[in-house]
Amino acid sequence: MTKIYLASSNFKPFHADWIKRAKTALTDNPTVDIVHNPWDHQYKNVSFDDTTGLFGSLEWQLKTYQNDKNAMGSSDIGVYLIDVDEQDEGLNMELGFMTALHKPNILIFLSHSDTLDKEFHVNLMIAQAGTYFIHDDIEALRDYDFSCVPSNLVEDMGDQFKVI
Repeated sequence: MTKIYLASSNFKPFHADWIKRAKTALTDNPTVDIVHNPWDHQYKNVSFDDTTGLFGSLEWQLKTYQNDKNAMGSSDIGVYLIDVDEQDEGLNMELGFMTALHKPNILIFLSHSDTLDKEFHVNLMIAQAGTYFIHDDIEALRDYDFSCVPSNLVEDMGDQFKVI
């Protein structure tokens, strides 16, 4: 049974679209059994528009961190929707955590502008933490073999990608 931890930002409307598309592609993939997206499992169902004061509180921070840590620990593979236009430190932490647990990481580089059409530098720590890299194609998750977990290089995404 393969459980996926689907990590992503969710601060803009297009992030929600990316998440929805990724969940659909992963659900359609016969080598995936469970998709865990932390945004679907918020502590006490709190959201950004919370009026109770719980969102952002120390209680919420501690429990959200613990819940996400538990989900990563029980997952087999991490899938990351990386918004290259707006880096998310939390996503990078999740990538580092899964790497420390020796879990494979599938990184999808996405942009809502033309950032990926020109030379793009990938930090060496991100490049080395990744097992497989996908350039702007969420639907590729539908056909990826999560039971064998093939690997590739950042440079396999195209000549514009440079590791620094």
